[in-house]
Amino acid sequence: MGLESSASKPNTVITVPTFSVIPSLVIGTQSIGVIPRRMVNALPANTMRVLALPFEGPSFTEQLIWHSRFAYDPAFCWLRSLMLDVAEKQRES
Repeated sequence: MGLESSASKPNTVITVPTFSVIPSLVIGTQSIGVIPRRMVNALPANTMRVLALPFEGPSFTEQLIWHSRFAYDPAFCWLRSLMLDVAEKQRES
């Protein structure tokens, strides 16, 4: 059962283009935010209460985006490769 079919609808106050800003928006407030589970592990301990969603959350696609002038830069190639390796390991766990 998704949230759409729930008797109570969420009161969406703000939407953001990236998950990384959500903790700073909700810490110290009565608001809630939804972020991927693996991002929770990166939060400082005891900064917010973490609960599982009572429904299956939506899927999303993570993307790496860079300016074309860095497409063949060795340092950026290395960084992109490293990030893709880490993402693959996260997906497997």
